[in-house]
Amino acid sequence: MSDAGSFEVRYDEKAGILRVDIMHLDSAQDVHSMWSDIKKTLEDKTERKILVNLSRNNQTSMSRQARKAFSEYEEYLKTLDRTAFVIENPVVRMLVKATLAGIRGRKDEEISTFKKEEEALGWLKGVK
Repeated sequence: MSDAGSFEVRYDEKAGILRVDIMHLDSAQDVHSMWSDIKKTLEDKTERKILVNLSRNNQTSMSRQARKAFSEYEEYLKTLDRTAFVIENPVVRMLVKATLAGIRGRKDEEISTFKKEEEALGWLKGVK
């Protein structure tokens, strides 16, 4: 489920975790397509944990339209139980942390960033 290879959304039934791999998002259409897939996949789930893997993403910026599109999903992001971001690139990490800091009303214990997927999975699985 991706838009020209920019992202992939899949649900890991065994782990009970939605996996979102983001390779490149720069258009509002990319952002809306990704969130549509996320919302559709989670609509019947009682526990909603997400692993967002940005380890293959080397973006150093994002278009104004894409940033604006992301902001439209702030309220939905706050409804998720836990969201873990895997980010190896320091520039991408900085961009994500700045974006997360701007989300009003979110709880720090519900969203975290990690350098390695194993750490993120452990954090997601350790929460009941």
